[in-house]
Amino acid sequence: ELFEENEKFNSYVGDILSKYRRINRISQEKLGGLIGVGRKTISDIELGLRTCNIYILYLIIQALNIPSDEIINIFGIEKYFPSECLYKIRK
Repeated sequence: ELFEENEKFNSYVGDILSKYRRINRISQEKLGGLIGVGRKTISDIELGLRTCNIYILYLIIQALNIPSDEIINIFGIEKYFPSECLYKIRK
């Protein structure tokens, strides 16, 4: 069950990262170059084939200017924090 959840999470994160990379019109190769990994790593993350460590995820989020609301959605943070805290995060 945990393996299935991990696969779903990887796929979900990959879809979001791919969406923002395309919005920013950045190739996988260019994004990889910006954060110090290869194109194949970016491809594998976007396809959900590779677990993205928190540091690489942070670099991708910064490089693609992913909005804080989307980051909150990625991690499902709204389940764990009161709405007034989320309001401050989103500002």
